[in-house]
Parts: sequence; C-alpha cells; structure tokens
Amino acid sequence: MDQTTLERLTLVNTGLMVIVIWKVFFAVDNSNSSVHTMAVKSTSSEQQPFKKPLNTNRGISPSGEGASNYSELLDQTIEPLERAFSE
Repeated sequence: MDQTTLERLTLVNTGLMVIVIWKVFFAVDNSNSSVHTMAVKSTSSEQQPFKKPLNTNRGISPSGEGASNYSELLDQTIEPLERAFSE
C-alpha cells in the first residue's frame, strides 16, 4: 500500500473509534437502563439457624507470653498447624 492510502485508513479508523467511544460512554440512553431488584425467599418454611462451629481448640490453651523474636513467633504459629495436620 502506498503512503496516502495508509494515511486515509488511519484517519477513517481513528474517526470510527472516536464515534464508538462517544456512543459507549456519552450517548447512553439512561431511561431504558434501570436496576431491577428481586426479593430472595427461603425454599423451606422454617428458617434454620446457623450451626455453631466445632470446638477446634481441644484443650490447647494459647500461651500468654508472646514471642520475643520472629523465630519464636514462627514456631508458635507453625506448631499448632503441624499438630492439626498430623491428626
């Protein structure tokens, strides 16, 4: 293609993009676009309460001492996870 054809195609494409962008962002008809809400009803006649979570502590009390450095904090965090994983 020669240079003038490429320039004309570039101008036409740019013009089309400007028109499309204007239509999408600025010329939107807001009268037809509305948000519809819908009520959600339960499928059962009785409302079931939330189940209580299982007691996962199993008698393990957290140490109230805390950690004095990062390695102790990591150990205190990882040990319960390793115990839970091994069970």
